Amino acid sequence: MRSTLALRGQRPARWTVLRSTTAVLFLAPVSVCACLPCSQPHKHLQVVPAQAGLPVDLLVVKHGAGQQPFRFPEFPFQHACVKLEPNAADNEAWSLKLHSLYQMLMEKVGVADTAKSYNVLMRSGDGEQTPSWLLVVPRSKEFSTEGIAVNSVGFAGTLLVKQEEQLEAVRQRGVFAILADVCVPAKP
Repeated sequence: MRSTLALRGQRPARWTVLRSTTAVLFLAPVSVCACLPCSQPHKHLQVVPAQAGLPVDLLVVKHGAGQQPFRFPEFPFQHACVKLEPNAADNEAWSLKLHSLYQMLMEKVGVADTAKSYNVLMRSGDGEQTPSWLLVVPRSKEFSTEGIAVNSVGFAGTLLVKQEEQLEAVRQRGVFAILADVCVPAKP
């Protein structure tokens, strides 16, 4: 089981990947729950080409301002997002800033306690990053009520289902209800 956040030294490589392509970087899920498949002893990430805009992009434009953390009122679960304003001239300095923003969001949603150490995880969570925003979502479980496995890609707008019944459940309940099943409810 993994109980540490991504290391600061990994940030330059992640930023280099994002700068070189139109993509969404799904940060290595963090987990302190052995029931989640992301409870693996290794760190990993997914890079998915994003030729067209993502649904989250519109929300970032609507609600984001500067590099202060914010929430999307449309999400019925806890999360934190920040707009990114990269300094392409200094990859190392920007990577350190990006790491700091990641830590801040992880603490804000209760995934990590950075007051003790940036390595102390409190609960499972997912992270997504594009060149223009970073999103962190705390998790409560892997599967929705209908047995739909949700990973980081789901929070960017893509749910993958294996059976027709699961597809029908997504149509009937809606994407936000499926996502809310696996997340920590939003605070009032």
